Amino acid sequence: GGPVELSSRGLSIDDRTPPRLDLLQPLDGALVDSPVPLRIEASDDDALAEVRYRIDDGSWVVLAPASGAYAAELALPDGSVRLEAQARDRSGNLSPVQSRQFTVDASAPEILIEGVSADGLYGEPVRPQVRMLDAHPGELQLRLNDQPWTSGEVVDRSGRYRLQARASDQLGH
Repeated sequence: GGPVELSSRGLSIDDRTPPRLDLLQPLDGALVDSPVPLRIEASDDDALAEVRYRIDDGSWVVLAPASGAYAAELALPDGSVRLEAQARDRSGNLSPVQSRQFTVDASAPEILIEGVSADGLYGEPVRPQVRMLDAHPGELQLRLNDQPWTSGEVVDRSGRYRLQARASDQLGH
C-alpha cells in the first residue's frame, strides 16, 4: 500500500430553531401603576441577537440583558395598553410574538363635595354629597367632626363642622 490522501470539507447546518421567550411581567389583564415593570426571559440553543418589545403597534425597542433577564421600567400614560415582545437569534430566527393587554392607572382619585361650600354659613339643614371620581375606584372614607359619616346624611344641628374625605383607588393612590 501506498499513501492515502485525505481531504476535508467544511460543513455548516443552518439553525432553524427560534429562540424561546417568556414574557413574565406585566400579567395579561393586570391593573398596574406607572412606571410599569417589564420582565422577559429569553434563551436560544445558539445565541440570542436581541430581545425587543413594542407598545400599541409602535416601534420595536431593543432591551439590554440584566441579571439573566431582560427588564425595563416603562413610563406609560393611564389607559389600556397592548405590549408585544419577541426574541431573535444570530441566525435570524424569530420567536413567536407574545403579547399582554393590561391597564395603567397612575392617577389619584378626585373627590367632589357638593351641597356645601368651604366655610359656608347656613340657616337651614344641609345635606352634603361626597363622591369619588376614578376609573378604578377603591375606598371612600368620610368623617364629620372626626366621627364616621355617610354622604347625604342631613346636618341639622347648630355648630361648626369639619367634613373630611379620603379616597383611594384599587392601586392605593
